[in-house]
Amino acid sequence: MVRCALAWVASGKDFNTACRACSEVLRTVYEGTETDPGSGTKFDIVRGMLTDEEIAELGPIWDEMRVAIVETGEAPWPTLLSACWELIHPHVFDEYPAQVFEESRRFGETVIKDLGEMAGAHPGVLVRLNTMRQHLGHDALYSVPEDYVALFGKDDHTDWERDEQERAELITQLAKKWATGDPAEFTQRLNWLHREAAVAGANSYDRSPFLCHHVAKRVDDPAHWLTVLAAAKIPAICLLPFLERVVQDSVEDWEAVALPILNDPALEYAAVDVGLRVPHLTDTMWPALSPRLARYHQLTKTLCFRRQVPLATLRRLLHHDSIEVTHATAVGMWTGEKHGAIPDELRQEWENAVVAIDGDEHWLKKILAFSPAVAIRWLKARIEKNDWNALWNRENVQTAVAGLDDTERFDMLHRLHGLPDRFHLEGVTMALLGDSDQLYRRVLRDRSLTDLWEDPVRRRADEAWRRYAGIALEEGRSPGEVAEASVSRSDSWWGPHSMHLQGQIDEFAVWLQDPVGGIREVARLMIERFSASREQALADERKEAIEGFG
Repeated sequence: MVRCALAWVASGKDFNTACRACSEVLRTVYEGTETDPGSGTKFDIVRGMLTDEEIAELGPIWDEMRVAIVETGEAPWPTLLSACWELIHPHVFDEYPAQVFEESRRFGETVIKDLGEMAGAHPGVLVRLNTMRQHLGHDALYSVPEDYVALFGKDDHTDWERDEQERAELITQLAKKWATGDPAEFTQRLNWLHREAAVAGANSYDRSPFLCHHVAKRVDDPAHWLTVLAAAKIPAICLLPFLERVVQDSVEDWEAVALPILNDPALEYAAVDVGLRVPHLTDTMWPALSPRLARYHQLTKTLCFRRQVPLATLRRLLHHDSIEVTHATAVGMWTGEKHGAIPDELRQEWENAVVAIDGDEHWLKKILAFSPAVAIRWLKARIEKNDWNALWNRENVQTAVAGLDDTERFDMLHRLHGLPDRFHLEGVTMALLGDSDQLYRRVLRDRSLTDLWEDPVRRRADEAWRRYAGIALEEGRSPGEVAEASVSRSDSWWGPHSMHLQGQIDEFAVWLQDPVGGIREVARLMIERFSASREQALADERKEAIEGFG
């Protein structure tokens, strides 16, 4: 496989792709799945290790890969690093002879040594290799630049508080040095560090924004630094502190400085963040900022939660044409203040934004409970638009209907009538009916609500089912109609289907002794239906046990 892949590269194909494929050959652990025609739905996961003799045969294969990597001058470092980790930490289900594990670790040590010699210009790779060398018991580690370790080095989890304190002090010292230096050199170094972190797949440990925050506080000419850094396209999160400094220093016409940043897709995040927080956002800047906000609705929510958005900008956000932006603003305002402490001058706009929320928002239950009037408006709007994602959350719907009397509930039930795709509306019907038998009778008597009366009996055959089924029979529904309505539109279970169906038969069997003849007949019809389904399920399960799954 390795030789085939390298020949493929020689014909002009991508080396990284070929090298990633070759890396699979280095694995000393194998795995797979097997099924047995006589084992039903069972499948076996097979996982084991090569023998020590087979692992020894990987050495010459790695030599061919190593030569190709040296000649090409590039490598898929994250893939190779992952392969090394698996070599020194092979994981299998069963116990294996110690010499097999040791052979895998010895081979891994060889690969790590070779990669270390090839990765001298890649500090991110060396940091990952150092970690593995420590796991192998080596004290001598590869030398890595101090600034890379400070910004992208991994945490020492044995004493993370001390590690963070030392790292913060080191970053502060680096910031003092760079703040008096050349911004062009700083950007060149910072971009190189980011590229090297990306090479090793180490971006998750990025502390460069912290460094830039300290540098931005200390520079004498923040506008010049901002211009140089923006031209070099440093990451937007690193550019942000310099743009903040320009705004804080009241540099004349800061918007003229920010607009080019806003118009650069790679940097616009910084301008959006600052633009939402500035005390005065002009009518010139807002039209440029507004179209981009839908991409940054989570940032909008966070800034509103932190109470960093001025009142005038909040009003603009609440009137935004993106539902995601108004949603984020409304929820951010709610969670950022003592719940309900919305500024009086924005209350109407805030309520309108809440009414427009068409999703399953976690905070919506508390917001709706806070304002019954808003809750009713929200529910009417969701029913009118048949927003299944919002109406599927029964807790939110139950909270919304809590303040309605029977007349208002009946009016809302009429709004449900005729809506398509009703699978998500059963919970709305039940929330509106509540515990009111009288309201359910009104639904049964109103022939225009023929698609709603079935919802209360479409459930498991418990006491609540008995109560609703009895009312339906009293109001003129036949046992056959009630039985048909009692069948769930969807179902789920764990284990053999036949056992699940038997459980439903057992539930309805309780009502075969009911004093009301109609209830007994409904129970008989349901048991007849489930029994036929159970016989089919038993036949399917027997066939599956003999012939296998699928």
